[in-house]
Amino acid sequence: MDDANLTIDQVIHICSLVRLEDGTLCFDAYGTNDIRGKTLLFLASKGILIEEAEKIINKLTIKDFLEGPVDNYIAERTHKLWIFLKRYKGMKIYIKLLIYNKRRNVAVISMHD
Repeated sequence: MDDANLTIDQVIHICSLVRLEDGTLCFDAYGTNDIRGKTLLFLASKGILIEEAEKIINKLTIKDFLEGPVDNYIAERTHKLWIFLKRYKGMKIYIKLLIYNKRRNVAVISMHD
């Protein structure tokens, strides 16, 4: 099973299962251990803990879906991106993620308002 040809329903299901504690969810640039600077600044400025951000990802729904699959903005990366706009505590949060590792992992590439 590869990571291509996912449906939005499959993406949402995968997002509901991933966890920080077991490494199936990460908030990085895919393949690094560093949280993206813009994401980190956004979370800190809004007082959102990384565990709370995990719950936001776990609770994505079809109503939050904006676009995808779209080509990765880094040409040498073949993973498709999925984009969501999640309403949370009175704000709209833009979320860009990708699915990898045979549909077992999610990397949150971007999360901001």
